[in-house]
Parts: sequence; C-alpha cells; structure tokens
Amino acid sequence: DENQYKYAGYIVLNKTQEGYRYGYINNKGKVILETQYNELSRIDDIEDNDNVYLIGAKNGQYGVIKNKKDLIPNEYQSIRYDSTNHVLVVEKSKKYGISNLEGKLIVPVEYDQIDITGIYLYAQNNQGITVYNNNGTEANIDTSIAILNTSNDKYRIRINSQNGTKYGVIGSDGKQIIKENYNYIEYLFDDYFIVSSDNGKLGIIDNKENTKVEIKYDSIQKIYGTSVTQFIENLSN
Repeated sequence: DENQYKYAGYIVLNKTQEGYRYGYINNKGKVILETQYNELSRIDDIEDNDNVYLIGAKNGQYGVIKNKKDLIPNEYQSIRYDSTNHVLVVEKSKKYGISNLEGKLIVPVEYDQIDITGIYLYAQNNQGITVYNNNGTEANIDTSIAILNTSNDKYRIRINSQNGTKYGVIGSDGKQIIKENYNYIEYLFDDYFIVSSDNGKLGIIDNKENTKVEIKYDSIQKIYGTSVTQFIENLSN
C-alpha cells in the first residue's frame, strides 16, 4: 500500500506468428520471465516486496511461477488465488484442490466444487462436504458454519446457515460475544458493529449488544479514510 506498486515490475508482450506471448521484467528492467506465455497475470494481494508470484498459461494449461521458479507446473485448467487464506484453488479435469504458496497440494484434487467462505475451505463431492482449515487439516466445525476475520483481531463474524442465515460475533478464543440474532453484521471500528434486522433496516450496536444507533436506516457507510459514518433513511417508507 505504501509503495503503490512501485516495485511490482511489468508484464510485457511480444507479437509472434502464433500470437501474443507474455513475459515479466522487474522494476529494474531485468528479465525474469521470457515472453513465452499465452496469458500472464500477477497475484497482487501477496504482501511480499522481495518476490513476485504470477499465474501463467501455456497452451491452455495454467501454473504458478515465483520469480523464475515454477511453483506449480502448467497442468491445470484454472487457478485462482484466495487472498484471505493465502491459498490457490486449482482445477484439473473438472476436479478441484488447494495448493499453498509453497506449491504443495494441501487439499487433493478430487472434489467437484470448493467454496471458500471466511477462514474455512468447503470441499464437496458425492460423499458430502468436508471442511478444511487453510493449512489443509480437516476443521472440526459444522458445514453450516462460516467464520470471517475482521480488521480487529479481537472479533470474528460467525455465520450460521442451519436454520436460515444468521450472524453473530465471537472472540479470537471462539467464545460467543454477540448472539446470532441478526440478518447481517459488519465490523465498524473499536467495539462497534453495523447490524441488520429482519426488516432489512440497519443500525449500530456495541460488543455488549447495546444499541448505539437505532436500527432504522436503509444504509450505513463508514467514509473511507475517516472516522465519519454516513446514515441514510428513506423516509418515504
């Protein structure tokens, strides 16, 4: 964020008889990858100024390159990066798995679908859903539960979809702080949360579930880069 891609380097291309071919040079002009890829994209969400991670395709097969090293070989139909858990979802022959940033498969490529919600990986096949932690170990949690990190390490949003989707808040130790009584919860700042009621209206509560702003607004937004919060109420309703 501080350097605004100053050290990100450049994806470059050459036109050949077979079409465009892409490569990569660093911010000092040194060639890191020759122009040999059909497609090339940088993974921007990795906070690492010393290394570059790129997803490259050759003849329709995708892989991952760290600097000049092939981290994941070009043998997948698709690869996508999850910035929350810092893992890569890979697809081969319509089956999905998970690789870490060291190129190691931590979830085997044998699932029909993999969804990532918050801090857990939900892998589904004809035997059901298996929930994994982001290190590839199986998670001891019900498949109807999702947990989202917030910008405050003290709080996590807990979503329970067992009987209709309801939101609550837990601490870093897993203990319940705010009961799952809300249709939506978003961390605001300090000990405050934006919440939504059954009628879709929004308000603000604290970590003791005390109402700080009445739950009656159609929109609540924190103005980026400030401590100001904007409230909108549609009085015609």
